[in-house]
Amino acid sequence: MLAIYSGRRELIYGDFAATLPGGYAERLNPTLWNSPDLAHSWAFHNPSYLHGPTQFLTLYPLVFLDSYAAIARLLLVVYPFVLLAAIYVLWRALRDAEGGPIPRTAVYAAVMAFFPVIQAYSQREFEVVIVLAIALMYWAAVRDRPAWVGAALAYIVWFKYLPIVMVPYLVLRRWTRALVAFALASGALLVAAHALFDLRHFVDNLVPTMAGGQMAIILGRADFCYGADPKFIAANHTFAGIRWALCTLQDAGIGVPPLLAYLALAGLVAGGFAFGFVRLERRGDAVTPQTERWRRVLELSIILTAYTTFLFTHYYYLSVLIIPLTALLVRFLAARRWASLAVWLVAYACLSTFTVPVALVDKIFHVKPWDFDAWDWYMRHVVYLPGELLLIALLLREYITLPAAHRP
Repeated sequence: MLAIYSGRRELIYGDFAATLPGGYAERLNPTLWNSPDLAHSWAFHNPSYLHGPTQFLTLYPLVFLDSYAAIARLLLVVYPFVLLAAIYVLWRALRDAEGGPIPRTAVYAAVMAFFPVIQAYSQREFEVVIVLAIALMYWAAVRDRPAWVGAALAYIVWFKYLPIVMVPYLVLRRWTRALVAFALASGALLVAAHALFDLRHFVDNLVPTMAGGQMAIILGRADFCYGADPKFIAANHTFAGIRWALCTLQDAGIGVPPLLAYLALAGLVAGGFAFGFVRLERRGDAVTPQTERWRRVLELSIILTAYTTFLFTHYYYLSVLIIPLTALLVRFLAARRWASLAVWLVAYACLSTFTVPVALVDKIFHVKPWDFDAWDWYMRHVVYLPGELLLIALLLREYITLPAAHRP
């Protein structure tokens, strides 16, 4: 409710606003193309598309509105229903994975109180829709509907591109129908996008350059902390990935060399996943249906969490982490594992320190004589980092110990 109130009273600009209006607006709706409240946008009077085809195909009707304010007002009403649908689908998926009743209230509360989700909603980011798409992918995986898994993955990939790292997972699991569905859905999305937008305008912008720069940094071909100079770190109010956190700690004189720490963490995650995967593969038919269902949930969660936190990450990107967080919550509550639940609460609190929109946080804390900027403190002290690391650790622990969790 606070997010709705804040969004109604104050027009919040985020990455979504920065990708509008889209080149098609010049032809379809010149009023939106020239709207003064989009003059700040990177895409203003620019034919390029700064997100993937999925966003512009899904929100195509919005081009016929005449301003960003009108678009924001509409999404303020539509997105709560998208989130409610995501919660319902996630609850169904986790109920089927557990094979019995689970607390619906806990699932609802975890999602609705998660600050990255609130921020994504306040800024009208398309991640709200992606949360629903990921929940559908989990549901399809648990219900053994690989074609739906592939189609949902295609929809997600052609928004942010990074989820393409899940395709090798489909190969490892030998889910041929999922791979075929992914290819067919991708083809349909790209054909439709080319017919409506011209695919050339999805690559004639800074996105491919940024992607190449990220790969160069990870591969050691560029300074690992490039762009993370002290002045930029001081002004950071959005980047929340592991790489950024390690560079921020280095600037504060804390921690080990960032690249070494980053590679060590990545190696641990990859090694833990490989160990659990091989162990489960060797069990073969001995794996019970419940173990197999949770295996799929945990494997998808580990991959989702890894690419979200290890690569280019704005804080609101973390909204998708509510899916693995809620999966763990359900497991811990169902088994009454209070120690694990306590660790989960720490992770959740670090990732979601605030539960009200940023605009209201600033109004609360920017009061003399304190004038304390809580959000600036949160980002400067990389409070999100322990949450990310604890989430990864909890997922790996559950995955590695999964073969012994449900004996036939």
